[in-house]
Amino acid sequence: MNRIVIGLVAFILGIGLGGIGGFFAGAASTDFGGDLLRSAFITERTADVDNPKTISRKHFGLQYSGNWTEDQQLEYYEPEHYISIDSPGGSYTMLVIYDMASEPGENVDNHVTDYMTSLREVVRTRFSKWGQYTGTGIELKGKNMGYYPSRVRIFSFSSDKKSFTVVEQSYSEDEALTTPGFQLIEQTFKLKNP
Repeated sequence: MNRIVIGLVAFILGIGLGGIGGFFAGAASTDFGGDLLRSAFITERTADVDNPKTISRKHFGLQYSGNWTEDQQLEYYEPEHYISIDSPGGSYTMLVIYDMASEPGENVDNHVTDYMTSLREVVRTRFSKWGQYTGTGIELKGKNMGYYPSRVRIFSFSSDKKSFTVVEQSYSEDEALTTPGFQLIEQTFKLKNP
C-alpha cells in the first residue's frame, strides 16, 4: 500500500510540476510571454545623468545617461540613422535620422499605428516641441500588452535637408527613474547641418 501512495503522490507532483514548467517554457517561447516573464525580473534604476555618455556622429550628436546603453544588437541598427538607447529596466529612446526632408505628421502616424497594436486604454496628448525642435508629436498613455501602464512619446521634425523621428517608451511605475534620462537626451540632441 505504501508503494501505491508514494507512486500516486509522485505521479500527481510530476503532472503538477510538469504543467508549471511547461507553462513557463511555452510562455517564454512567445514574444508576449517572453516580455512578460523578463519584465517580472528586471528592475529599473535611476538614470545616471551626472556621468553622461556622448554620441557624436556625422548627422547628429547627443548625451545619454551613464547607465543606459546603445543597443547595437538592434535588428535595424545603423549608427548614423537608426539607434536605440536603452535603460537598465527596458525603457528606451529610439532615434531615426533621415538624410532628407520628410513629413513629420506621417512619421508620427506610422509609429502610432505600430504602438497601438500593443497598447490598450490609450489616452492621446499632442505636443509640438521636443528639445530645441518644433514639429509634430503625440504622447500615448495606456497599458502595454494590456497589463503594464506605459507612456510612449513620438516626435518628428523636418528641415529642407534632414529630418528625424524620436520615440521614448517607459513604464509608468519607472517614470521618476527614467525621466531625467529622457530629458538629458532631449536637451542635448542636435541634428547636424539641418
